[in-house]
Amino acid sequence: IQKQTAMLLELRTNLESAADMVNQIELIRGQLDNIRSLVKNAEVKAAADELDKKLIDIEDNLIQRKFTGQGQDTVRFPPQLISKINYLAGGVNSADFAPNMQQQEVHTMFKAQLVSLRKRLDDVVSGDLSSFNRMLREKNIGNIVSTGP
Repeated sequence: IQKQTAMLLELRTNLESAADMVNQIELIRGQLDNIRSLVKNAEVKAAADELDKKLIDIEDNLIQRKFTGQGQDTVRFPPQLISKINYLAGGVNSADFAPNMQQQEVHTMFKAQLVSLRKRLDDVVSGDLSSFNRMLREKNIGNIVSTGP
């Protein structure tokens, strides 16, 4: 039960980390939408579109954005990392036994994917978003704010 609890706590931490990344991406994307709707400069709009595409690519690995909450969504569209971690937690929590070897291996794989996605997001924020903000400052437009990990 101690091993089971330890893994469940770690899975919860992983879910919280993934949710924080989704929230950070959505915060940035919302601001990009506002800039695109308020600014007429084509260069700014094109740069905002490029940044948005990079963020969507990361977010699409974390959550399934095509879910509508209707009918057969879970059959039509594959689950992404957050759903997979949640499913694994359900399996680990299903009985009073230590996680089996397969569950441990899948957990290790999910942790590696989460670390990779965090790095990608950090790279986009520190590189692409910083460059975009620099361009905005040159045009006397307010910066995009990003919450960190």
